[in-house]
Amino acid sequence: LSVSAVTPTTVKAPTVTAKNTVDGISITATAVSGADGYIFLRSTNGTTYTTLGKSEKTTYVDKTAKANTTYYYCTPCRV
Repeated sequence: LSVSAVTPTTVKAPTVTAKNTVDGISITATAVSGADGYIFLRSTNGTTYTTLGKSEKTTYVDKTAKANTTYYYCTPCRV
């Protein structure tokens, strides 16, 4: 039996912005070097997040957002 340990690479988290559009909430993450995709998450309380979708692109449109509701978005990247 052979076992080896690998030190994980530290990856900078993307900066996320969101804005209202006619199609829904447009979420944009800054590109992160070495990332092969992004996971778009949404919360109504800032604590518990659910996955909206995954993409190789840095943008995603939340088409299920409801009016008069506060949302928090988080976008970790996959490496």
